Amino acid sequence: MPTMLQAAGLDTSACDLDGCDLADITSHEHHTRYQDRTVYSEFQRQAQGVYMALNSKWKYFYSAPDRREFLFDRILDPEETRSRAGVTLCRGALDEMREDLFEYYRSVGFTEPLEGAQWKLFPQPTMPADPDAGLLIQDAPWAAPYQAIPGYTDDA
Repeated sequence: MPTMLQAAGLDTSACDLDGCDLADITSHEHHTRYQDRTVYSEFQRQAQGVYMALNSKWKYFYSAPDRREFLFDRILDPEETRSRAGVTLCRGALDEMREDLFEYYRSVGFTEPLEGAQWKLFPQPTMPADPDAGLLIQDAPWAAPYQAIPGYTDDA
């Protein structure tokens, strides 16, 4: 929101906005000021959600449908190829990131995904036996040229 308002030429100094103007991100002052900042997010749909906290070292997220935590080392694994949530030596970082996310959610009054000091266990969704069920364009004739990937398909 701050980015759009600034781009429209509106003065946001009197507003209490969460976030910052993306045009400021490249400035030295911004990097110094937000270097150790943690970013929080959530995506919810029908009582299912993904909740995240990210700082310069770690990315933690919880997937409510899967009831799984993920922890990525952003410095050693910038492509996020291996979750360290189950690594004993990373247990402190996992607990710290989770608690930090909980504290943030409580501070803004967002407690729907929390149950005390734990994640609330929402009903797990069921998956259809056919993973392609409901796809509108599966194997559509116009998509065939895009499905022939050299080295990955028999006909290419």
